[in-house]
Amino acid sequence: MKFTFPFLLMLYCLTGYSQIHILSNGSLTKYSIVYQKHKGYIVLNSGEKIFGVFQYSNMEFPTYNLKYFDDKGKMIKRFKTSLISKAVFNGADSIIGLKDSTRFVRIKANAHFSRQLTKGPIMVYDDLFNIDESPGLVNKNTLIIIFQGRIEKISSTVEFKKLIQQISSIDVGSENTIQSIIRKLNFDQ
Repeated sequence: MKFTFPFLLMLYCLTGYSQIHILSNGSLTKYSIVYQKHKGYIVLNSGEKIFGVFQYSNMEFPTYNLKYFDDKGKMIKRFKTSLISKAVFNGADSIIGLKDSTRFVRIKANAHFSRQLTKGPIMVYDDLFNIDESPGLVNKNTLIIIFQGRIEKISSTVEFKKLIQQISSIDVGSENTIQSIIRKLNFDQ
């Protein structure tokens, strides 16, 4: 046990600009995302709204900061994500049907951002900080669905399809992927 944390920390540091997720079964899932700068705004826990250019910096373990830049591209400040309640950035994943911006929120007391994948009565979130860097990338192992005030954590494609079938009129046939179902939710709601 005493070697597990140092090993995982070393593994995390060696991955470069990638997000690693430790799943409940102990396995590691890696998503290679090279984070770009995006215009937008953040809302601090205090309610203050800050407009500007931001870049996610996952290599600043363990704080996961957002870098904040001036108009000339010089970094001004870093914001700890624990101080941010919401972030909205220009750019979106057109494969899953988002139009012009990507929203990140903190659901309940979660320490990390959740990326909003749908708009409408059925809200789907994952835990990737991905705007338009890796189109179509969705973390299927950590989905959160909010519908009529109920929050469901989903950890597989089968669970996702079963729940969406129960709460919507969308066909979730076996040939549909999570991405295609999310796209349908974005256009059918």
